[in-house]
Amino acid sequence: MGGVVDTFTGKGAKRTAGAVNQAGELLANATKEGTAFQVAAEQRAMELQAKAAAASADYLKTGNAESQRIAQDAQIEMQRIVGQSQFDQQSLANPAFKQRMDTIAQGFGQAIDTQNQAQLGQLDALRTGTQQAVQAGQPFASAGSAGISAFQQSALDPNNPLFNKRLAEGSEALNKQLAARGQFNSGAGLELQRDFIENATLEEQQNQINRQAQLAQLGQPQVGMQQQLLANQGQNTANVIGQGGQNIANLQTGGAGAQSDLTGQQTATNLQIQQNAANQQSGIVGNTSAQLANLATGNAANLANIASGAGQAQAVGESGLGAIRAQGVLGIAEAQANARVNAAKTRQAAGSALTGGLMSLAGAALPMFTPKKLPTRASSNAGIPLNSNSYSNIG
Repeated sequence: MGGVVDTFTGKGAKRTAGAVNQAGELLANATKEGTAFQVAAEQRAMELQAKAAAASADYLKTGNAESQRIAQDAQIEMQRIVGQSQFDQQSLANPAFKQRMDTIAQGFGQAIDTQNQAQLGQLDALRTGTQQAVQAGQPFASAGSAGISAFQQSALDPNNPLFNKRLAEGSEALNKQLAARGQFNSGAGLELQRDFIENATLEEQQNQINRQAQLAQLGQPQVGMQQQLLANQGQNTANVIGQGGQNIANLQTGGAGAQSDLTGQQTATNLQIQQNAANQQSGIVGNTSAQLANLATGNAANLANIASGAGQAQAVGESGLGAIRAQGVLGIAEAQANARVNAAKTRQAAGSALTGGLMSLAGAALPMFTPKKLPTRASSNAGIPLNSNSYSNIG
């Protein structure tokens, strides 16, 4: 009996040690894989930031060049207007006045069209940046989903091989113990087998509930990241539209004011009208060119900021999704390792409990044995220990 007990206990200890070693290997591999994902995400983030910085520099360079060109054209136009020395004395309907009014309206109309195009470009850049940030993290999200699905098919399957193997080994060990006691297929033996199966099933169900709760928590960071990206896109879109509308309103107000001033001055004497018109026209062209130059510079700065913001958003998305993937891999490995260690410990505890029970039963049954033949010191077998074959069985 002692040999059977020692063998059963030794197997339980070896299985526990093996499960602990497997758990350590799973955690080490998961840590290595998670680190690789994090490093790849950080490298991708640095590349996106570098591209965003280059795009910002290009936008600013183009905007400055356009501003200088507009300022030079305005200076030439002002010199031409100031150099006019002939003043025609005509009414408000004179062609030169009408042409100047049309020129003002056309200039502000072009400025409004430019603002509209810049606004559309900003919205496209914002939308493209958000889509790229989401798409960049899609491979990591897909890999995490595939890993979770595989884990669900193995660890959460009520008929998973690990549980069935553990149940078969436990039943086999219990049957051997019952057979050794002569209780195999007896009423008490069948009751012990039923209790063992029920306890093992309840423990496995609780383990499955714990694994499902851990899996439910893995998807929360990814959902939060996507919601934050969409919220940022909505807020940035609203800001771009609001700023663009304000710029257009300012341009329309400036154009109407310029035309109103020019018309009011034209009602004075023809000489004064022409002189004031020349001065006013010179100021209008200068202001318009300054506004267009500022608009070009402002649009370039806005596009640069949008490109930089989109690059930073992509970088944050890459880094965050890499961290999520690393945490998901490590969490799955920890869950598998804990499940194996706990299962091994449970088998060892069950073996210890059965061992104690067998020892108690053996101690209680020993006085009931009747010796067939008691050896004496004078016999040829003196000094040889008695064994179980020296006694008659009780059934």
